Amino acid sequence: MVRLGHLATFLISFLTDVVALSAVGGWLSVSSRNPRVVVLKTFLIVTLAPWLLQFFIATSRIIQGFTAGNYYWQFLLWPAVWVIKNILLFSWAAWKIRKHFRAAAAQTYGWQRVRKKLAAGLTGQDFSVRPAT
Repeated sequence: MVRLGHLATFLISFLTDVVALSAVGGWLSVSSRNPRVVVLKTFLIVTLAPWLLQFFIATSRIIQGFTAGNYYWQFLLWPAVWVIKNILLFSWAAWKIRKHFRAAAAQTYGWQRVRKKLAAGLTGQDFSVRPAT
């Protein structure tokens, strides 16, 4: 029964990791000027940096002193931390896509807004409304 609980926590952690990778990768692919590094940035932000942080925290003497002989914290605490991390990363990426998608897409492809081009082409002309006499 305990083993089934461990598998369930790791499965949930894996699934939320896939969702976070997709969301952060989607945002970075739209907002990045250099598309060659998007996969590396996504992997670094979502997976590698948290793995290294977990390694350094779990191997510190302070944590080892608190958890001496109790290995259940590894199977309950770390998957919960990873799920929370994935939810936060997904929320951040979804917020960035909702708020900044149009500007990021225009910046990536070097497009300018039509109004700016139109205004630049009509310089020197007076379109102000004059009162009727």
